[in-house]
Amino acid sequence: MPSMCSSRTTRQGRLEWPFDFRVTPAGVEVRLGRWVVRRVALDDVARADAVPLRRVPFWNEHWCNFAPARFVVLRRKTGWVRNFVINPADPAGFLEALRREAPRVEQGPAP
Repeated sequence: MPSMCSSRTTRQGRLEWPFDFRVTPAGVEVRLGRWVVRRVALDDVARADAVPLRRVPFWNEHWCNFAPARFVVLRRKTGWVRNFVINPADPAGFLEALRREAPRVEQGPAP
């Protein structure tokens, strides 16, 4: 069963958070509604950490919702832009789901 940090909606059905982030056996998914708009394979993730805005790497690919407070930075093993930044509603819960799905991914700040 995929783990997720779901987006919130108002009573009128309007999205407050457009992006939804899920950890699946295939990888980390960025979803817009029911569509997957970006996927990072779990095999490509070397490290994951929850950081405040001031610690987000400058050079990154980011998929963020409005007014974020904490970010999850996934450091990839391959690619020109290796820092993949998202901001799930519950960063700690997201990292726990990632730990369950991919226990070999290092967690915490880079050495």
